[in-house]
Amino acid sequence: MKISFAAITKALPPLLVMGVLAGGCSSAAKTTTAGEPEITQLLDVSSLANFSFPLDPYRSLPWQDGAIQQAEHLLVERCLLPFGLEAPTPAKLIPVRDIHVERRYSLVPAADAARYGWKMPPKADQPDDKPSEELLSGEVKAVLSGRGPSTYNGRAVPKGGCYGEARRTLGTDIDPERLTDDLDFRALDMTKRHSRVVAATRQWSSCMKSAGFDYSSPENAVADPMLQGETTSEAEIRVASASVDCATKADLLAISLTVDVAYQERLLEENASTLAAIKDAREKARRKASEILNGG
Repeated sequence: MKISFAAITKALPPLLVMGVLAGGCSSAAKTTTAGEPEITQLLDVSSLANFSFPLDPYRSLPWQDGAIQQAEHLLVERCLLPFGLEAPTPAKLIPVRDIHVERRYSLVPAADAARYGWKMPPKADQPDDKPSEELLSGEVKAVLSGRGPSTYNGRAVPKGGCYGEARRTLGTDIDPERLTDDLDFRALDMTKRHSRVVAATRQWSSCMKSAGFDYSSPENAVADPMLQGETTSEAEIRVASASVDCATKADLLAISLTVDVAYQERLLEENASTLAAIKDAREKARRKASEILNGG
């Protein structure tokens, strides 16, 4: 599934298309121009592997798109070559929503809670993506970023370095004000304050207290310094598993997700023209990336 961001997730990071759920459900809520969205039906949270948020198609981070990332790396290689420098290994592609939706709301899937507590499960297929040793040199950093001498080995360093030149060629600086990220943050903030979410969170908290844990919210539980060790403790597993059970009883995930999608749809509507321009610029960047990768 392609994080952007998102940045991030029970509704995130992050966070990808008008509240579509694995194939086509939009938000089960009525939205108005003011006040809380009226929730008429909760979204199905039984399977969220391919869940898409309304704002996801507008995310603009170039390294969250495989073709754009590859094209940028190729352009950087070409830029560095005349300087006698080698391009660093590109970072591993991070999809927009390569984090379980639950984690947007400080919740985790039951299977993860039982093994890893709040922590992310390891990825068996994750390669060693350490950058090349060249990246650690000041010279390479300066030519890559443009934050250094204006020339290197007798050649002028492009404005913004090789990264800047590559991104100008691709046109990937398509949301410089990070509007999409701001709207995503606003949607999540309003979600937490929605009366249905507040009520469900209180129910979650009461359930946790009955299980022997005193937390006002899932965020509060995740932030507990007693559960912040580098390795997962038995205590963390007990708290995380209880959180999953209480969230299920309170319908906290379904309520949060439904409200979040409704707010994102409202914000998308209110910012339609700007977001459409961002989406169009991203599609142009994809086409340019394809052209470059095909020898253009």
